[in-house]
Amino acid sequence: MTENSQTLERWIVVGPEISRVILEFEKSFQAANYREKSHKHHEQYPSVKNKFAKEMGALLSAFDDLQNPCLEDRVICLVSIPK
Repeated sequence: MTENSQTLERWIVVGPEISRVILEFEKSFQAANYREKSHKHHEQYPSVKNKFAKEMGALLSAFDDLQNPCLEDRVICLVSIPK
């Protein structure tokens, strides 16, 4: 690199910018890791637990409303309509 003056001049001009970009990347990566470690898992928040309980209640209610079709005495016919 020092043998060719053009290459040395380019490195003198570009070197500080490359260094700045690398430092900026490292700082953003460290900040992202810090944020990940400081937050709870999404399932640990009360709002998620409440929403899950509400949706499970709705699902169980739908199962109760529909009942078990295998236990019914009547026969249900399904008609397929061709396109």
